[in-house]
Amino acid sequence: MRMRKDPYALWLYLMKLGASAGCHQRPDRSFFFHGWQFPVCARCTGVLAGQLVGIPIAIKKNISTLTAVLCCETTMLDWSLQYSGVKKSTNKRRLVTGLLGGFGLAVIYVNIIRFVIKKDKNGSENVRNGDKNGITVGGVTLTGSQVRTLFSLRSAAFTVAWDGTSFIFSVTGYGHGVGMSQYGANTMAKEGSSFRDILTWYYTGAQVDDLWAES
Repeated sequence: MRMRKDPYALWLYLMKLGASAGCHQRPDRSFFFHGWQFPVCARCTGVLAGQLVGIPIAIKKNISTLTAVLCCETTMLDWSLQYSGVKKSTNKRRLVTGLLGGFGLAVIYVNIIRFVIKKDKNGSENVRNGDKNGITVGGVTLTGSQVRTLFSLRSAAFTVAWDGTSFIFSVTGYGHGVGMSQYGANTMAKEGSSFRDILTWYYTGAQVDDLWAES
């Protein structure tokens, strides 16, 4: 490829990527390597590096969301002090606080994916539908339906497994987690069950009454 043979073209391409990511790319707030400016500023460099390091660590270690938030707060604190004029930052401090912020973001990403993952006897990790008791992630309780909406799943009846490289969602059915299978109800109807039979089958203990009086 031409960019490999032309370092300047490659550098311009990387700079465009950095700009498209939203970085201000100020030279005075960026690192240089042999005269070439980094595609992103010192803080963004730290954030990216923190995420690259943080994701595998967060997957292997159970790091609390509170710790992640505190890491992110260090980045915001340094930025706020500089923005308000209280204390001017340096590129080294931007890099370090960016590393902490990127690490915190990585932990939050993994914890969002991880919500009800628990190890079974074989050491595999599974997620169950949490509509009944809720799913607690970093102190926040989510229902199976909320998780369904968050990840655009077809149903709130799902399992999640970690295969060593990625999380795999396995979804059963297609619905909103209200307790009745559309496919099962359809099969019962085809076999001759009435709507009363179907409702009382899926909603044990429920009583179906007429809301109108017979004339």
